[in-house]
Amino acid sequence: MKVIGIIAEFNPFHKGHEYIIKQAKETYGADYVVVLMSGNFTQRGSAAIFNKYLRTQIALSCGADLVLELPVYYATGSAAYFANGAISILQGLGIVTHLLFGCETEDLDMIQRAAKVLAKEPPHFQEALKKALKNGSSYPKARMAGLQACGIQGASLEDPNTILALEYCMALEQQNSKIQPIAIKRQGLGYHDTALSEEAFASASGIRKVFMEETREGSLEGLQSYLPKDSLSWYENSPYLPLDADSFSQLLRYKLLSCPDGLTAYGDVSEDLQDKIQKNLNHFLSIEQFCDLLKSKDITHTRLRRSLLHILLDLAQEAYEGCKAQNYPGYARILGFRSQAGELMHGLKEQSDIPILSRPAEGKSLTNPILQTLFEKDVFAANLYQGMVQTKSNASPIPYQNEFQQKVIVY
Repeated sequence: MKVIGIIAEFNPFHKGHEYIIKQAKETYGADYVVVLMSGNFTQRGSAAIFNKYLRTQIALSCGADLVLELPVYYATGSAAYFANGAISILQGLGIVTHLLFGCETEDLDMIQRAAKVLAKEPPHFQEALKKALKNGSSYPKARMAGLQACGIQGASLEDPNTILALEYCMALEQQNSKIQPIAIKRQGLGYHDTALSEEAFASASGIRKVFMEETREGSLEGLQSYLPKDSLSWYENSPYLPLDADSFSQLLRYKLLSCPDGLTAYGDVSEDLQDKIQKNLNHFLSIEQFCDLLKSKDITHTRLRRSLLHILLDLAQEAYEGCKAQNYPGYARILGFRSQAGELMHGLKEQSDIPILSRPAEGKSLTNPILQTLFEKDVFAANLYQGMVQTKSNASPIPYQNEFQQKVIVY
């Protein structure tokens, strides 16, 4: 049984995502496609535009056979935590044979060579890295300088999806995984491109922008060309309005005002960043505005947004360090599956080395303290998100459902 894993956010699910799932089955011969998807908050440090259940439903309707949730600690971590946590879970399932990812190059050999350099950090790499950091480069830029010093070059190495591809390959090597990587060239517009074109797959960034604009106007017709056939009705019939980073601005402001002196306890918050936050807190208007205010040459807007999200969600640095020390433990929380995937589900039950949670209540049975922390924060993050979307519902108020009331989606 050939099972291809895909690590994704589907924020939101669009034609490019549908294309990757089709490629997994039609080009690479997957019997089943397993998706490990970020929940309600993402690696870019923002709330997902739609909740994980709606995104799961659409993914299943477009060919995914099983959708699992990537714990929020990994989903909102740095690229290294995101990749290592995801690979650890896919490896632990015992049924995933291949990992398919889209990036800006199909040169898998170059990606794997670069990954080996990053994993071992030879002297030439370390010297170039330290020099670039000393000259004020951000860590991602400095790391690229280190790769160039080792004879590995390519413009695509600095692109977001290729950076994640590098982290995936590093994680596969460091964890001695038997999962085989497959690189597929990203189709369509660039990762950060907010323009839309009917001649190419639109980026998630561009689609999110239009969603926010058109929802205010009461129509989503402008998105019909960029979303999979029939998926538009899922969005139009949803009782929820889309969210973004700024949806949680006032909650974050309250949190920062409540504990301005203990921020270094949260993931990715250094003493320098804590000082910056304290000095500029009286100028806080929104999350995006605050990130623009705090950003500098050595800290990116995305890194700032992610750090602030860690504060909002109470994601402690100690827990991140604990995850790394235990080689990124995880569990498989099932969000949904296709009814025809019986063989896959049986294989998962028989071969998984990690706990399988088919309903939230089963999370209480986790015995590993780190896993308990991961699960508790998943529940907290989901309830916080659900509370926010409830306040932004269309027309009449909708009933609030906490995470323990949610059921697995069977398509």
